[in-house]
Amino acid sequence: MKTLCLPGVLAVLLLIASGCGTTQTCAERCTASGGSDCGCAPPFRAPYSLVETPCSANAKCPTGQTCEVGEDFPAGACGKTCTATADGGTGCVGDSACVALSTGSFCLRTCTTEADCWPGFVCEALGGSTAKTCIAKSPGYGAGPGCAAPTLRVGGTVSAPDPGMNPVCTHPVKLSDSPFAKLVGTNVPVGTELAFEIPAGTAAFTVVMQSTAGTLDGGLAYQGTPIGNDAVPTLIKDPTPRVVYDDLHIDGSKTSAEQEAFYGGGGETTGTFTFPDTSAGLKANPSGLKAGTWHLTVNDYAYECLTALSSVCTGGSSGGHYNVIVITQPVSTVATRPLDLGIYLADAQLSPAAAAVKDAALVRTVNQMAAFYAQAGICLRNVDVFDLPTWAVDRYGTTIDPNEAGPCSDLNQLFTLSQPGNRLNLFFVQDFQNAGTTPGNAIVGLDGTIPGPSSVNGTVKSGAVVNAGSIHAGACGAAFSPSCGADELAYIAAHEGGHWLGLYHTTEATGDSFDTLDDTPSCKCELCTTSASDRANCYGSNPKVTANTVKLMGAELCAQATTACGGSDDLMFWLFDPGFAKGKLSPEQAQTMKLNPAVQ
Repeated sequence: MKTLCLPGVLAVLLLIASGCGTTQTCAERCTASGGSDCGCAPPFRAPYSLVETPCSANAKCPTGQTCEVGEDFPAGACGKTCTATADGGTGCVGDSACVALSTGSFCLRTCTTEADCWPGFVCEALGGSTAKTCIAKSPGYGAGPGCAAPTLRVGGTVSAPDPGMNPVCTHPVKLSDSPFAKLVGTNVPVGTELAFEIPAGTAAFTVVMQSTAGTLDGGLAYQGTPIGNDAVPTLIKDPTPRVVYDDLHIDGSKTSAEQEAFYGGGGETTGTFTFPDTSAGLKANPSGLKAGTWHLTVNDYAYECLTALSSVCTGGSSGGHYNVIVITQPVSTVATRPLDLGIYLADAQLSPAAAAVKDAALVRTVNQMAAFYAQAGICLRNVDVFDLPTWAVDRYGTTIDPNEAGPCSDLNQLFTLSQPGNRLNLFFVQDFQNAGTTPGNAIVGLDGTIPGPSSVNGTVKSGAVVNAGSIHAGACGAAFSPSCGADELAYIAAHEGGHWLGLYHTTEATGDSFDTLDDTPSCKCELCTTSASDRANCYGSNPKVTANTVKLMGAELCAQATTACGGSDDLMFWLFDPGFAKGKLSPEQAQTMKLNPAVQ
């Protein structure tokens, strides 16, 4: 179960949406067609300059405009620069005003009401300007190159009976909604080897194991430390047959990125494993996996404790039985692929769903989130917003304790309310309980497991939960802002969704463990701390360090001009911190996300 921590002051990420994605600008098309093309709303007033047409650094923009590529314009946009002055700016002509953005000042079309703008734009004041200008309805990002804007829909109300004051812990066993899924074993005892077929043209497969023999989550300890009974397939063999993953024989001389496969844990009763999920695995299978009969052994930690690890483990058991599903992901050369999203409202301030889908803050959150994923060539498509029953909002909306683990926790029981379909599931709560980590920090998001059991909904691991309590807080302009609650939520949601799709933190808080990909910067405590006293509190160099004295890797330490001490600008850094978080994704992060069954 991975979390995202949030410091007392939030980060700033400044981006602005682009407009029509055509070879001509909106002005050129509308002028040529007398205002009937490109959706221009009459009266069409020219001349003006607008940050609008997506472009590349080599694109030709209209006379007087340049192609801007950078933080304000993630897709690239044609625009006219200007000089901001106290009287509103100079260099802009006609119905336009000079507006200061993060990377410069640009002429934007002025307006009085939304009727002065064409569909898809709103009339707002931004960037400190006193004049209102036409800006994209999805301020800060757009859908991204190659992606249409996501569609928010009412998903309905989740039907689930009130369990009462003393609910029974349940861990439902479900089937997959993916057309590429196959049930390869039912009620299979641990230690059993199963065969499954991988067809030609397969890029990856995901194994979902679900316990059918009770929770088995109590009394298990490794070297005296209590652990959950994670379900994990092992001895995974390709058709040659060659072992590509063995949970009991991990090569400690290799980093997680150098291993061919990785399992992060956290899957009590419901475990999910995707192959490949490391740099080494991706590079070993550039054109897809070997077709033919593969094998895996059904396994969990309790069985390992009873057998191979009995000398260092207590509470072992051979009682585990599992349903095993294998979901294949076809090779695809398409540049962009869709991802559906389910949002479940355990936050009373957002319900009902019929109102939420029209809520400007939620629309902004979804569009901001879409832009993060567009970097990876993943397009948010259908976003279904679900109402939860009143009892569930009361039970989970403000009471989930992130420190409470196990399938019977409120967190995992909440995930059983996820509805059928192949989508990423995000549960919006209004607050957590006991969410503090260190002074000034707070946990704002958690996942059931990494990766999530995509297309297998209704299990104790079928979702991620995020704190949406501040969605309506602050002032929101055109750019991503730390004072805008919708922007904060977008970052948190995209981060937790990244975990669901198979990504780990680029660097963990203690600076001694890193993700499974070697094209993301790491931030090792011993290398990146700035003083001898701090280095003495690094976990990797001092085994006596305790949770009270450990040196946490703040964003400023991981924003140095070296790949060895970087990563705080990555979407999957452990901390969302001011001035550093940019929501970046690397090529291998994008590749990993696309191997998840939820990306269709």
